[in-house]
Amino acid sequence: MLFAKRRVSAAVLASLALIVAYAAAATGSTSTPQRKQIRKPRVVIKATVRGALYPRTVRGVTVRLINRSRRPVVVMALLPRARPRADRAHPRCRTTGVSFRGRGRLKLRVKRRKRGRNGVRRVTLRRAVRMSNASSNGCQGAKFTIPLKARVRKARAPRPRRAP
Repeated sequence: MLFAKRRVSAAVLASLALIVAYAAAATGSTSTPQRKQIRKPRVVIKATVRGALYPRTVRGVTVRLINRSRRPVVVMALLPRARPRADRAHPRCRTTGVSFRGRGRLKLRVKRRKRGRNGVRRVTLRRAVRMSNASSNGCQGAKFTIPLKARVRKARAPRPRRAP
C-alpha cells in the first residue's frame, strides 16, 4: 500500500512537471534570462580578375565587398574559398592553374546598410592572381571569377573629432 502511494505521487509530480514545462514553452518564458543573439556580419564578396590570363602571367583582382548588416564592418583578411571559375566563353577550361594569393593583413572598412541600400566598397588587389603552366589550353585568355571568403569583425565607432 505504501509503495502504491509513492508510485501515484511520483506519477503526479512527473505530470505536473510536464505541464509546467509545456506552459513555460508555450508562453515563451524560461527560467534563465535570454542572451542577446550575436549575429556575424553578413558580407558578400565578388572578385574578378582584371584582364585575361595566360600561363606565367600575374594580374590584379577587383574585389567588391557588400555589407548587408546594419553596422559597419572591417574586413581583416581575404582568403580563397574554392577553385577559380572561367567565363562561359571558355567551356573547355578544366584545369585552370589559377591561384589566388590571400591577403592576411587587411583593414578594409565597409559602410553599413542604410535606407535599404547595402554598403559597398571596391578594392583592387595588385598582383594577386597567377596562372601557372599547369593550366589547360582551353583556359588561355579566359576571364576568371574567384570565390573568396573574408574574416570580418564589427567596426568600432569612430572617435569624435576635437575642435581646434
